[in-house]
Amino acid sequence: MLVGISCKPDEFCFCGELGIESSSVPYDLFLAKGEGGFIVLQGSQLGAEIIAGLTNLTEITRLAGKTAVAAETAAHIDRAVQRHETFDDSPLWDDFARRCLSCGACSLCCPTCYCLDVREYGALDGQTATRIQEWDNCLFKAHGEVTGGINFRKTRRERFRYRFLHKYYGFGPLRGVISCVGCGRCREVCPVRIDLLELFCEQRN
Repeated sequence: MLVGISCKPDEFCFCGELGIESSSVPYDLFLAKGEGGFIVLQGSQLGAEIIAGLTNLTEITRLAGKTAVAAETAAHIDRAVQRHETFDDSPLWDDFARRCLSCGACSLCCPTCYCLDVREYGALDGQTATRIQEWDNCLFKAHGEVTGGINFRKTRRERFRYRFLHKYYGFGPLRGVISCVGCGRCREVCPVRIDLLELFCEQRN
């Protein structure tokens, strides 16, 4: 069973309001904080059964006609993604690349980053090795390297664009799925205060 709960936005968050009618996020129950308690929303048959079993403990209020309301920034992002705006000519790419330290903090704190590498470390006997998975980072220079020393993303600017396209446009089976959840962690931890939201703010309309 998957239970979600509304958060308390801080100065870095831009996730917007999920909204009762939203169907983009799967859940069985969602607890939306309200006055004096929580509004319990059902998102599945299992959730409906659980709520039905709690009628003696909760005050049932039927909510109708409410639609999802996105935060202003989230709305700009959604519109840009819908028209597949990649900001190819923006001078911000060069600014980001110049300032970036390639420390990887933004990816390490991101709840939807999952890149990994598989490495083998040979033993002293020359016959056995240990194979382990390690977290990788798309802003590391070695991330795009393949056998033969070829690198698909040699420059920091290319690596930045790769991260942007992955987060907002996806690839493979996730193409078209925005994997940025709007938590703002990357904005908070970046030591040089790089903020990809500047790209969207640049094109607001």
